[in-house]
This record gives sequence, C-alpha cells and structure tokens, in this order.
Amino acid sequence: MPQKNVLTFDPRTKIVLLVLINILVLGSGPFIITLAAAGIVAALYLSAAKWTGALKFVIFVSICAAAFLILPAVIGGPVSAVVAVTGYWLARFGVSCGYAAYFISTTGPAQISAALIALKFPRVIVVPLVVVIRFIPTVAEELHAISDAMVLRGIYPGPIGALAHPIRTAEFVLVPLLAASSRIADDLSASSMLRGLGSHRNPTSIEKLTFNFTDVVLILCALALTIFSIFGKGLAL
Repeated sequence: MPQKNVLTFDPRTKIVLLVLINILVLGSGPFIITLAAAGIVAALYLSAAKWTGALKFVIFVSICAAAFLILPAVIGGPVSAVVAVTGYWLARFGVSCGYAAYFISTTGPAQISAALIALKFPRVIVVPLVVVIRFIPTVAEELHAISDAMVLRGIYPGPIGALAHPIRTAEFVLVPLLAASSRIADDLSASSMLRGLGSHRNPTSIEKLTFNFTDVVLILCALALTIFSIFGKGLAL
C-alpha cells in the first residue's frame, strides 16, 4: 500500500535516472556534477520520507567532498593527497550507490519487471534481473533467521568469536544458508514458471505505469544535470 505524504515516481523514470546518474557521476565530468547529483538524490530520499537514509547519505557525501575539496588546502603532504583522492572517488561511488539504495527501497520487483518490459528490454535481461532482485532479499532474511537461531541456541560467536574460529562459524552459517539457498532457488524457479516469465508472449502486469507531474519535474532536473555536464566540462571544480 503506498504511503501517505510521499511523492511517487514512475518506475521507468527511476530506471532512466539510475542509468543517467551512473553515467554522469562515474564519468569524466567535473566534481560539481557529483554534488548536483547528490542534491537530487537527497531530495528523492526526502520525497520518500526516508529521513534516516537522507541523513546518512548527506553526511557521507559531505565528509567525502570535504576530504577532497578542503583537506588539501588545509593540510599538505602526500597523506592528505591520498585522503583527498579517496574522498573524491568515495563521493562519486557514494552518490551512485545512494541512488541505487533509494531505487531498490522504493521500487518493488513487480514494478521493475513491468517497467523493463514497457521499456522494451530483452527478456535475457529482464528475467535474470527480476530473479536476482527477489533472490537477494530472501537470502538476507534467511541469514538473519540463522543468526536468530544461533542466538537462541547459545552458539552465536559474535564478531570476535567469528574471527577467532572462522571454520566453526562458517560451518554454523554457511551449511544451513546453502541448504536454504537451494530451496529458495527451487521456489523462485517454480514461481517464475507460474508467472510465465519464460513465455514468448508479452506478459501482463497488475502494476499500472503512469507518468505524473513529479516525473516531469524529475526528468527536467535530469535534463538540466545532463546539459550542465556537457557544457560544464571546463569548470575547475
């Protein structure tokens, strides 16, 4: 059920923005493009009422940007240069990963599947991607359940115990996790066959894809960012 007081965007718009942000942020454009993209991503977190995610994202990008922009001017030397370069790349990857986290947390697998099919993506991409999107959260839930079971039985090693006895920890965690993963893979295969993912006909979807005013605003922001990236390559920042 959609939340109240939350702006929603069409999944196709979010997919296009996902590709665009990765191209612009991880490309050879000036660093100010990364900061502008970070502003868009932070606004998207706020539009989805994800206050904690927005705060963590802003703090991380701010620290990395400060390490790149301010630290070399305050402290000289090779160590400062290494930290500045590290902050430069962490800021770029942080914006890319931050938007990916927003995208995954606000877009369900059914929406992603419907959007990719509407965008005419080939089935060799849609089917494996949808299976992976459903598989990873299920395995994470299973890993959490295994940790809870270890706590109840009094055999949870903790971080220090896991480092002191890695083989025993791997046995306690990996063996049930591999068994559960095999079962989850079988369940997903059966589910995908029932949903007709392998069919040659165009599948229908209960997800309604509609553009609205928020999509227009987001597309205009993306176009402005793209134009700024093209004509702002000569900027020093």
